[in-house]
Amino acid sequence: MITSTNFLQKTSPWTNPDFLTSFITSQPNIFGSGAIQNLSKATSALSKLIHLTIAEFDTVYPTELELAKDLMDAGLLHNARKCEKCSCKMALRNRKGTVEWRCRRSNKTDCSSKSIKAGSFFSESKLSLKQAMKFIIMWITECSGPQIELQLKLSKTTICDWRQFLRGICTRIVNSYPPIGGSGKVVEIGESVIQARKHAKVTTLNEEYILVLGGIERGTHRIWMHTVPNRTKETFNATIGKHVDKESTVITNMFPAFDDLGKMCNRHEMLNQSIESYRFTEDGLEVSTGLIENAWTRLKSNGSADNTLDSYLDEFVVRQWEGGQFFMTVLVEIQSCKTDYRN
Repeated sequence: MITSTNFLQKTSPWTNPDFLTSFITSQPNIFGSGAIQNLSKATSALSKLIHLTIAEFDTVYPTELELAKDLMDAGLLHNARKCEKCSCKMALRNRKGTVEWRCRRSNKTDCSSKSIKAGSFFSESKLSLKQAMKFIIMWITECSGPQIELQLKLSKTTICDWRQFLRGICTRIVNSYPPIGGSGKVVEIGESVIQARKHAKVTTLNEEYILVLGGIERGTHRIWMHTVPNRTKETFNATIGKHVDKESTVITNMFPAFDDLGKMCNRHEMLNQSIESYRFTEDGLEVSTGLIENAWTRLKSNGSADNTLDSYLDEFVVRQWEGGQFFMTVLVEIQSCKTDYRN
């Protein structure tokens, strides 16, 4: 089975304790004062989570409480809570395997209680913290739906819902990305038709197929993909202008909708794919579209329902863009989902 460690390449800074410490101290709004004051705990919790595998999960975290404490140290849950009735500091209680915040007036009377998941990414989920984190790890490692169903005993509906929750996190990440390319950078741009529904036997461009426009920056993992309604120049120019820096050198095929890119970008080279697979310009630039073609192949290796294709594209883009940092990037975005308490 694939493990989360596979996604943490040796070059990834998230495996470096010094980098983790520096990152935590630079994010007080995410981790909270408790994490900043206990850097060793926060660093240890994050490192433990991003290296954890499903096989060892229950050994590392035999109870919800032990997991909850690390999630608080890692900034994924709030690490303190005040009673909304009396403003007293609440305490963690482990009752029948469920962890919650409780304020007690006396040994026999509760003033108030609150779910430990309140105000976090997990707040709307009925899954336990252990189930939720196991799902995240299996999703990170690209386990299939049947594998998740067998391992976690979850329904197909729950699996679909949680995939969408996590793809929503990817959408937030994609929306924070800057345009790719720039001065001295080469961007390959292309378009492809995606069969959104598996096993659909159709031969024309209709509702079973969706047009996707995308680009990839040479020498990096930076990529973008976006559905478009048609193949007009206006649509292509507007979409490319949003995602590609105008100082870039862009390479495309000879499709007419790309004709005006020379006016929008620093340089535009076109490849006549009917007679050549690549060529070199006089200044040594390789004119080819192999990177974007390979990206389409990887994208199409898994299908997605048409009503979830946009979020699937966002997941694909973040996985490609982040590489070995994908797990940590997702965790950081989940941290930012926390809402502030008034008390």
